[in-house]
Amino acid sequence: PERVKISARSVLIIKGNVTIHSLDLDGALIVDASGAGSTSKLGSGGKSCRGTNAIHVDVVDLVVRNSGWRAVVVSDLTKLDGLPKNVVNRPSIASNGEDAFALLDVDRIRGYVLSRDETMVHPFHEPGNFTLAGTESECYAVFNRPSSL
Repeated sequence: PERVKISARSVLIIKGNVTIHSLDLDGALIVDASGAGSTSKLGSGGKSCRGTNAIHVDVVDLVVRNSGWRAVVVSDLTKLDGLPKNVVNRPSIASNGEDAFALLDVDRIRGYVLSRDETMVHPFHEPGNFTLAGTESECYAVFNRPSSL
């Protein structure tokens, strides 16, 4: 825990088998080691030392600084011409092909909508052990081949 720093405004979403050794997060980060989705070019496949066809990601010395996510107060939206384009899970109501979104009843009750301004996303789809490290501008994921292969 002493090598993990997460600011109060940050969003961290972890899916799958991920171990965080050291992280400095001020913004939004998603590490997806669930294996769901399309094939990624990260990794070589094969057996993992943590089990057959398993995905494991070690986060080591990763520094993330971005705009992150923010709550937009519903009353503030009346001053805008529609919702921000990056508001999540909203049906499009535009008939002209442009992005326009409707406020849902749940938004009015809650009093805000969530705007995903900027997010660092790292999906891992191939089996193996990976190390995720670096900074947002020079982030890298390395496939760690077990010595038994």
